[in-house]
Amino acid sequence: VTVEPDFPTVLGDDLELARLLENVFSNAIKYRADSRLLRLSIGWRPEGGGFLLWFRDNGIGIDPKDHERAFGMFQRLPGSESRSGTGIGLAICRKIVEHHGGRIWVESAPDEGSCFFMAFPKQER
Repeated sequence: VTVEPDFPTVLGDDLELARLLENVFSNAIKYRADSRLLRLSIGWRPEGGGFLLWFRDNGIGIDPKDHERAFGMFQRLPGSESRSGTGIGLAICRKIVEHHGGRIWVESAPDEGSCFFMAFPKQER
């Protein structure tokens, strides 16, 4: 796991944000590619007065036609049958990010890993 320096603080509900990170990390572990060591890189950049976070893994990936479906409640995607889960993790992530005024999406392709992006608005302390 690598994390870019000076990672910003996300202000919000501690329990929800912890759940968000837990879901992203557990998905990276659960959907890792069996043929290679798991790599997860976490980065960020300022954007639009707020910031953009990303979590990039080298797992099994998601077909582009399933990107939006991946965030649906109780959605299990093709290729996930052999892995445990309920299909609610990314739906919860979307609810949490939106509750904090942001948005979440994925860029991915089969066998090329996934990159989950989360854009958060400017936050006042």
